[in-house]
Amino acid sequence: MDAGIAAVCGALAGAVATTGAAIATGWAQREAARIAARVEHRKDRRQPRYDAYRKFIDAVSSLVETPRIATGPVDRRVAEVRKEIKESWLTISVLGPGDAQRSASRVRKKATLYETTVLACQSEDRIHYDNFWMNRQRPESQTMQRDTMMAALLFEGDELEETLQEFISTAQAVLDDDGSMQLS
Repeated sequence: MDAGIAAVCGALAGAVATTGAAIATGWAQREAARIAARVEHRKDRRQPRYDAYRKFIDAVSSLVETPRIATGPVDRRVAEVRKEIKESWLTISVLGPGDAQRSASRVRKKATLYETTVLACQSEDRIHYDNFWMNRQRPESQTMQRDTMMAALLFEGDELEETLQEFISTAQAVLDDDGSMQLS
């Protein structure tokens, strides 16, 4: 009887081991398929994100350059750039992730302030093709106002560029993420 029980126990142990190995193999294959699908999904999302981030960076950079390269009234150009910034911001908001969306929102807010300053300078007939400011003589109060507006434009332009650099760093981190690290 002992040999019979030993044979049954041996067969049972073999069956349990085989079943356990089959379950472990199935789990490993399922996990490998899930990882492969995740890698493919990340790869498929990377290019649209890259395109959206690049378009956004290009539009904001164009806004910063607008007063420097103005050859006439800038209101039409600012309106075009504003539309480009909004469209690419909306795309970034959809594609994400949250860090990139929040950073892009900060850039968009700074861009709006900068647009307002640019348009205020133009409304004072200050943005002109001839070396940004018109070169005719002005009374002291207008000269002081021009200097104040120039300082505001330069300050807000610098702030916008700094905020854009923060977005670029965030975008680089997002695009470099291969799934093995967790973004903060």
